[in-house]
Amino acid sequence: MDVLQWAITTAVGILGILVGRAWQRRDKNNQKDKEILDEITKLLDKDTISYCRQQNFTGAFDWDRLVGLNKFIEACEHSSFYFLDKRLEKLRKQLLETATGFYRELSLNSFREDQVDSRWARIPKDREFGNEKEYYSLERKLNNLANELVKNFDDLVKLGRQKL
Repeated sequence: MDVLQWAITTAVGILGILVGRAWQRRDKNNQKDKEILDEITKLLDKDTISYCRQQNFTGAFDWDRLVGLNKFIEACEHSSFYFLDKRLEKLRKQLLETATGFYRELSLNSFREDQVDSRWARIPKDREFGNEKEYYSLERKLNNLANELVKNFDDLVKLGRQKL
């Protein structure tokens, strides 16, 4: 009977150690993921996201309020800037893809209002664009990308707060 009691006590002890290590590893991974989420919310701060949420990108827009997009894209180039959680990482990649596409489209289709104050840029008006159909297509595309960017950001933050 003593041997059986000793075996059960030993097995429970070993099991407790293994469970403790697994929880410790999980907590460490969650902490790393939380740091990445915090960094993303700093880069894509409330000002950047609310500007994308409210701005119609077919008129003049303020490049300075979009600087967070470029910082986020640059941060994602670092090999250590990823989530360990697969669902969060999938959403981060979607957000990166949308941010890159949106930033690229704005860069290719806008010009600076003034050479002295390069803060403001605009999309050429439909009469300057040459083809009214292309202009309205670009208008829809930019605003859809901005909406998708905001949605992807919101989805990432919501899931991150639930999981972490």
